[in-house]
Amino acid sequence: MAEFLSPEWVAALDRAAAASQELQAAAAGVTLVVQQVVRRDGSKELRYFVEFDDGRVHVELGEAPHADLTLITDTGTARALASGTLNAQAALGAGRLELAGRLDALARHEDVIGALGDVFRTVRDSTT
Repeated sequence: MAEFLSPEWVAALDRAAAASQELQAAAAGVTLVVQQVVRRDGSKELRYFVEFDDGRVHVELGEAPHADLTLITDTGTARALASGTLNAQAALGAGRLELAGRLDALARHEDVIGALGDVFRTVRDSTT
């Protein structure tokens, strides 16, 4: 079991994305980088990103070199989003999620971004 937001957890997300033929097919023709910024206690931040590159999907810990879209949350909101107990629309409406960057990318690639939830379900089920 991987701890939420740990390097092992991010690596598990990456393995799940790489193993999903459905996600790779959905990501064909898509070039997009989505950065997640999680504001932890005080001023500490944790960053990881998902890169869609024409059918290849990669998840990596750290700062994305060229993020198209950035999602910014606190730890509790990030955990709720990752666990599926809160969706992005509700978090955005409640002011618990901030978006920055090319918002049109979100609308254009909503399906492939949404497909991540299904792919990451196995990781979610084994996260502490």
